[in-house]
Amino acid sequence: MGAQVETTRRSLQRGMTLWGITFNALLLGAVLVMLLRVLPPYMTYLSVKDIVERAGAEFDPAADTLQDIRVRIRKLLNTSQVYDIKLLKISKFTAIRAWW
Repeated sequence: MGAQVETTRRSLQRGMTLWGITFNALLLGAVLVMLLRVLPPYMTYLSVKDIVERAGAEFDPAADTLQDIRVRIRKLLNTSQVYDIKLLKISKFTAIRAWW
């Protein structure tokens, strides 16, 4: 008789407990917060990388000067609404990268 009662109890217990739901909600919230913190800087990075590569591909050393490419990058940054990064930081990064 004890085995039959135990089997009946087990068949009635289905689903998640309140602790399980709370843990999953906290885990989902933590992942969402992490995505919201990481995604905007990453999107800015991708935009700046695309702008620098596009300006570098369009650069003609015979016709353009270094000042021309700086103005072009500055205009592209402004057009793409990238305000967090300055042109000086980009030139330092490219100088370090060229050193590699």
